[in-house]
Amino acid sequence: MDAFRVGARDWERPEWASGFYPGDMPPEWRLSYYANEFNAVLLPPRRWLGVRDGVIAEWADDVHEAFRFFLELPSDRRALGRVEAVTELLGGLCGGVLPAPGTDGPRGVPAYHSLGPPGPPGVTRFRAPGPEGGGDLLLVELTGGLTLPRLRGLLDGSDAGGARVGGVFFEADVLDTELMHQARLMGELMGLG
Repeated sequence: MDAFRVGARDWERPEWASGFYPGDMPPEWRLSYYANEFNAVLLPPRRWLGVRDGVIAEWADDVHEAFRFFLELPSDRRALGRVEAVTELLGGLCGGVLPAPGTDGPRGVPAYHSLGPPGPPGVTRFRAPGPEGGGDLLLVELTGGLTLPRLRGLLDGSDAGGARVGGVFFEADVLDTELMHQARLMGELMGLG
């Protein structure tokens, strides 16, 4: 991973329709707008699995070359063919996959596997073996507020014995983009990526 990644689980979020995104913005422009603010997105299977190839290709055209898509993989191994097709369509914009426990991703794409507990509540740490990963990915599922000192502890690796963090994705019922901006700034100041 060449840069510190900050993003959300999906860029289409109901609470962003008239808050983060300008109210008069056409929905088809939202990914480009999101990609100008953040450099990665984590896509759950429901978001990409049944999407036509042409739409995936449009997604790739809508973002800049430093942006990365990360795909959460379903546990159904029969979907591997579709995973391979989507990662091929995304090409170098695919930063990696997060396979379900006990499964693998397609060859040639970094697979970030969950390290499982122990860890802070609401935080899942993922690691790709070997040099292609470049740092752990964190999925932070917010059920309450996240203080800046706790965010710093997550990013500096003190919650995982000093393991380097290469990216963080946020998920919440109502996700505040200000926290994502703070994470990006904090990562830059800490020299991550």
